[in-house]
Amino acid sequence: PCSQRLGISLEDLLPGVTATERPRIYRQLARHGGTHHWEAVAYRDEIVSRDYEITAFQSAPNTVTAMLTDITERRQAQRTLEQRDRLLQATAAALAELLSEPVFDRAIQSALEILGRAVGADRAYVFQNRQQARTGRHQAEWLTAWRAPPLDSFPPAPSLRVLDYEPVFAGWWERLSAGHSIAGSLSDLPAPVAAFLAPQGINSLLILPILVQGQFWGVIGFADCGIDRAWTTAEDSVLRAVASALGSTYIRHQSESRQRLASAVFESVSESLIVTDAERRIVAVNRAFTEITGYEEAEVLGLDPRLLKSGHHPDSFYKAVWDCLASQGHWQGEFINRRKDGGLSVVLSTITEVRDEAGKLTHYVGTANDITSQKVAEQRIEHLAYFDPLTDLPNRALLTQRAEQALSLATRNRRSVALLCMDLDAFKEVNESLCHSAGDQLL
Repeated sequence: PCSQRLGISLEDLLPGVTATERPRIYRQLARHGGTHHWEAVAYRDEIVSRDYEITAFQSAPNTVTAMLTDITERRQAQRTLEQRDRLLQATAAALAELLSEPVFDRAIQSALEILGRAVGADRAYVFQNRQQARTGRHQAEWLTAWRAPPLDSFPPAPSLRVLDYEPVFAGWWERLSAGHSIAGSLSDLPAPVAAFLAPQGINSLLILPILVQGQFWGVIGFADCGIDRAWTTAEDSVLRAVASALGSTYIRHQSESRQRLASAVFESVSESLIVTDAERRIVAVNRAFTEITGYEEAEVLGLDPRLLKSGHHPDSFYKAVWDCLASQGHWQGEFINRRKDGGLSVVLSTITEVRDEAGKLTHYVGTANDITSQKVAEQRIEHLAYFDPLTDLPNRALLTQRAEQALSLATRNRRSVALLCMDLDAFKEVNESLCHSAGDQLL
């Protein structure tokens, strides 16, 4: 009330105007006249502070008339804008780290430090969700964290590395999965949560969900260990952008990791690999392809795999291959291909279609094992099984096989079979008298 302000000093009314400033203000008014403006802070009931803009002028000798305008809301809006601007700058710096740092863990660590300092937090965390294998319970596993010195060291104790959502953090999984944040001081949080956080020295916290392709992947959290602070809507909304970027960064790093792994596998496998587009133009081959065919990748890119045709397969063979691919999506069999040097190679090949999410054909992938030496060995073994190694004439096994075939055919057609047997008289005497090498020459 105005009656309570009568007779008090300017210092009591406006603590922002000290005893040394008041004579200076009076001198300025007395010397120059006119109107002067400045700002000060006053307290309402000695508890709530208010911001005032003061306009003063000398209305009579030794008398100053002042008008006080309450600008508290304006100052709060200004501070909110300044805070939001500071957070946006920090968010831009954090996003730059997430985009430029190739190692996912280091990217998160750098982003947490930037954001933790920007919001004035004492700790910042990232936890990744997982499901307990035996019970199926939802859990959050510590991934990385940042702390403002000189707080306790990280990583946390083993008992704090994996946290169950239930029963301590009851309802958090559902709320975070729906995209909502969780914020408050210990007095605002449920008793089980407050009892868990108090021994960790946490007085207030802000938890935001990290979504990966619409799925609840984990959380990013900020904690204050000094005061029971109220987290602002500006902090909540701006930090959500970082949480979303963390999810996108995770997807990108996972994709890059899979690409690096696929590239390493592509180049390291012993099988020849060839990839074509839907029009059967070669887009990639691996080192094993070059070793088998003699063609370098640069020589075959954009060409049709038909450059490997040897002429040993009729056109109907290749038509059957493509018909099988069209109907079943894959084919397996043997090719006789021609190498760059003109030689032939036999490969056991598998060709598979690749389609996108809409079912549209995008690529063909072919794998091939060079079985040329195996085929040669098989032919050699088969030859040794049916031909005499000395004379290279059919042996008894082949004679028996062919005789059985002839007899079976004759029986079916009601015909006869004639078998002529020839022998060499006195051949034994040649071997015994002239030695076996002479007998070999005679044969």
